[in-house]
Amino acid sequence: MSLALENELADFLRGHEMPHSSFLAKEGDFVGEWRITAFLGRGAMGEVFRAVRDRDGQIAALKILARDDAIAKARFNREAIILKTHPHRAFPRFFDYSSGGEHPFLAIELLEPFPLPDSDRDVASFMLDLCEGVGLLHSLGIVHRDIKPENIMRRPDDPRPVLIDLGLVKVDESLTRSNLSMVDGRLVGLGTPGYSAPEQFSGGKISPAADIHALGSLIDQCFCGKPPRQWDRIVRGATSSLPAHRYATVAIFALAIRRRFFLRNLSIALISIIVILAAACLLLALQVIPRLEGPLAF
Repeated sequence: MSLALENELADFLRGHEMPHSSFLAKEGDFVGEWRITAFLGRGAMGEVFRAVRDRDGQIAALKILARDDAIAKARFNREAIILKTHPHRAFPRFFDYSSGGEHPFLAIELLEPFPLPDSDRDVASFMLDLCEGVGLLHSLGIVHRDIKPENIMRRPDDPRPVLIDLGLVKVDESLTRSNLSMVDGRLVGLGTPGYSAPEQFSGGKISPAADIHALGSLIDQCFCGKPPRQWDRIVRGATSSLPAHRYATVAIFALAIRRRFFLRNLSIALISIIVILAAACLLLALQVIPRLEGPLAF
């Protein structure tokens, strides 16, 4: 590891010291083969730690489940199965999982935050990469239900986004108020206001349309709420309050982005051709005019 990377990691860990309120583990504890080295955060399901496996030095983000209800355990188990059986660059790499003991745990790849892009080309690339992972989830009959900037990370050596906290709600499962939890005094469990679809807060049935709504909201956020005209059409098509009025699938949503980007490039190409032709005509005219102004021969 380079000195610069070691310093960067040390600064990161100093900002994530183990809080006194952590109730699942403390620095130096072993969870399975994993030794806790830092606290990273808390969510509706439990807590996340930086951990290392001493036998091979593997570093991981260790998620420890705190909730003891059947729904939480089923979702936690489902996330582990998906990551292990469907490895994909858009998801964190799977390292280890245990459903035994007092608290189940899941060890996955340690990632870093992903800054949202703001340029036209970067937003298009970012969204198409995300669509690839979300489309895979949907093909497995799963809805993420909480796509937001905080759940989008990246690898240090790869600029493409990685989707975390899969949520893993079955497509045919209706999300009701019974799924709510209290975390740090906040009511959570249905999704995140500003990204999640209206039906997630009204007890409606959750479908892939909910993730499409979140993806459209992400585009809006990338442009600070003021997307360019062509992007605005895509945002409106993805974030309708009625699920049936959104893009039917992530694939169709991605196709709209590709078409928009293709039409933009085509327009730029046409403008370039027109400018070149105009310049050529002007150059030709400049060559002809001196001949016309010369002495006339009879």
